[in-house]
Amino acid sequence: MHIVDGDAAFVVTRAFGTHYRGCSLNEAPLVDRQSFSRATRVRPAARAMLRAKLGNRQGADADIAEAIRVGKNFIHFHHTAYAVGSAYVLMNDHQQALKWLQRAVEDGLPCYPMYENDPILNNLQKDPHFIEFLAQQKRQWEQYRATL
Repeated sequence: MHIVDGDAAFVVTRAFGTHYRGCSLNEAPLVDRQSFSRATRVRPAARAMLRAKLGNRQGADADIAEAIRVGKNFIHFHHTAYAVGSAYVLMNDHQQALKWLQRAVEDGLPCYPMYENDPILNNLQKDPHFIEFLAQQKRQWEQYRATL
């Protein structure tokens, strides 16, 4: 599969990769320099995640507000929702994180293995609401595997 730099998924994946490698926001130029319209709609959410990782709550909150504003009616909003949920996990706001992860699922990202294995979500592993969320995702994923 060929991924174009302007793809929404690419921008978010780049931000997650930057986080996993331990890089700073300044070392993630693609998150801030995308000129493609689809990527522009996801960029604020990816930037929010990186700012949350760096402890910049005010910057992350501003980016989340922008992500919601520019993401209206965006067909790939599930990528935005997942990045927003991840930002809230990094800011230790479990309630908002779960709200946005659920929104990602409802908007087209019902990927149980990702929710179960993403290290960013480790902070939620003992949260009873996240445990229930994962159980629901697992049931749905197993149903999809059995019927699709």
